[in-house]
Amino acid sequence: MPRHFTSPTEDPTMPYFLPPSDNSHTIEIKPPLDGSNYTAWSRAFTLSISVKNKQGFLDGSIPTPDFSDQLYVPWLRCNNLILTWLFNSVNKDIASSIIYMNSAKEVWDTLKTRYSQPDSVRICQLQQQLSSASQGSSSIYDYFTSLNTIWEELRNYRPFPHCSCGLCSCQALKALNEIQLSDYTFKFLMGLNDSYESTRGQILLMNPIPSLDTVYAMLLQEECQREARVSLFPPSESSALAVGSLQPKRKFKIDVVCQHCGKQGHTIEKCFRLIGFPPNFKFTKGKNAIGKPPSQPHLANSVKLQEVASVSSDTPQLFSFTPDQVQRLMHLLNTDPIQASQPSPAREESPVINHFSNMAADSNHIEEPIVSSPPAPISPSSYFPQKVF
Repeated sequence: MPRHFTSPTEDPTMPYFLPPSDNSHTIEIKPPLDGSNYTAWSRAFTLSISVKNKQGFLDGSIPTPDFSDQLYVPWLRCNNLILTWLFNSVNKDIASSIIYMNSAKEVWDTLKTRYSQPDSVRICQLQQQLSSASQGSSSIYDYFTSLNTIWEELRNYRPFPHCSCGLCSCQALKALNEIQLSDYTFKFLMGLNDSYESTRGQILLMNPIPSLDTVYAMLLQEECQREARVSLFPPSESSALAVGSLQPKRKFKIDVVCQHCGKQGHTIEKCFRLIGFPPNFKFTKGKNAIGKPPSQPHLANSVKLQEVASVSSDTPQLFSFTPDQVQRLMHLLNTDPIQASQPSPAREESPVINHFSNMAADSNHIEEPIVSSPPAPISPSSYFPQKVF
């Protein structure tokens, strides 16, 4: 026998009924309304209110009763409860702008007027986001979730058409729905990173193309396998191996020194100065043997003027020359040796001796200039007698 209720507030089927479990925190939409998510937020709040059988308080189908009406107090209780649910489901800035409104319908209409966008504008924004969507640094899960969110909102604005007459038998609308779902699959595959190129190629070769959910499951398994391989070979170890392989190997042993040339890295049996240099040997500059002073450059056919100007091995004397004296000396040294060997009266008084005598008198600085001699060096004995003084 059905039970008869004396008051609408006691009947669970009536919108004025409030169970003991209902309170100000029974409905809280997360994330709260911030102005940019009105479409998703309004749908979530509408679904929650419909469960409580309170939709009429938002759309105006339950009008405000007269103050003398016995339903005014139950209506006021339900209205105030819905207001608290609205305040808890928006951010603080928006809540401060609606806190002094007394009707839930007034608050609902105000939020819709402020933050809802025309369908065409929002559809354009969603299409732009969809065209530029790609995986990038996101995981497969995050990438698929972002795409699916856009598709679901687009479907809310533009739902798939369906036959309302019940007389259609060609299944054209069903085929159109399948084509659109295939486009979703292609968009998801094309936005993947290049690292999934092989998996993407295998999926595209399948006939028929798997559904979007099946493709997502396959790529999710592929991502899990890659993460498992990375866990077996941590990047730190692989990086250390790569760095170690790139480091140049040491070619020489520091503790081995050649007894012939005094350089490190080889023994006397392998010294190139004794056995010869290989054809592709690269000579280095600025490296001297250990324990030996830097070698002086070997100049072919060069004569030190200090040796030429020495007049006695017991008391060596060092002289300095002016640029004019050097030019005159070079001119004398470059004289043809054949002509110099022929007897001549002028050889009795050698001009070279006179030059050295004059330069010795003017010398006041010690210097060792080096002057290149002709290809065939001339012995100083061809110019000087054995005993000068």
